[in-house]
Amino acid sequence: MTVSATPVEPLFFAPVPVERVWGGNRLAALFGKPLPPGKTVGESWELSDREEVRSTIVGGAFDGKPLRDVMADFPRELLGDALAARRPSRFPLLIKYIDAGQDLSVQVHPDDDGCRRLDIDDRGKTECWVVVHAEPGSRMNRGLAPGITRAEFEKALAEDRVEETLHFFTVEPGDVVAIPPGMVHAIGRGIVLAEIQQSSDVTFRVYDYKRVGLDGKPRAL
Repeated sequence: MTVSATPVEPLFFAPVPVERVWGGNRLAALFGKPLPPGKTVGESWELSDREEVRSTIVGGAFDGKPLRDVMADFPRELLGDALAARRPSRFPLLIKYIDAGQDLSVQVHPDDDGCRRLDIDDRGKTECWVVVHAEPGSRMNRGLAPGITRAEFEKALAEDRVEETLHFFTVEPGDVVAIPPGMVHAIGRGIVLAEIQQSSDVTFRVYDYKRVGLDGKPRAL
């Protein structure tokens, strides 16, 4: 149903905490977010238009309405003329906070063409990180170490020494890191960041420290 108001003011959304085996509890201290007791919350989804989490608006003329409904009523206002003309089925961005209580898996995401080639019913993923908190010495991975070839990387994977082949660097609040599709990457423990990404949930884990998931079973690679 179309409403008479127009979203010309900032829209605020109800965040959704997501438990992760590698998560922590710093989102409460840093942002005052209510977290479920006894859970390791690794993510807070701030804006999402995916089936697993659909953001709803808090306050204003659209209070309680799903983002998707408002986008359907006001596509040009929320998306701009060019994107609105393509009539996307969902909002194109996913925004979340990530609290790395432990090292995250080394992973990689495909692009849109890769998803089509692999017959994956989703979009590719380009993402960008903005570091908001980092414990002293915290580090992240972006890409392979200089000079490492694909063959050397695959050999290191088979021999369980993949970290030797990765490019790690320390970070501090305010750092911005872009992660294009096809680039291996990982967030290290002690880091809290904002992640802005394409609305996609396609992740290929490459290495995960032999970690088990919340269900007690080894996580798939």
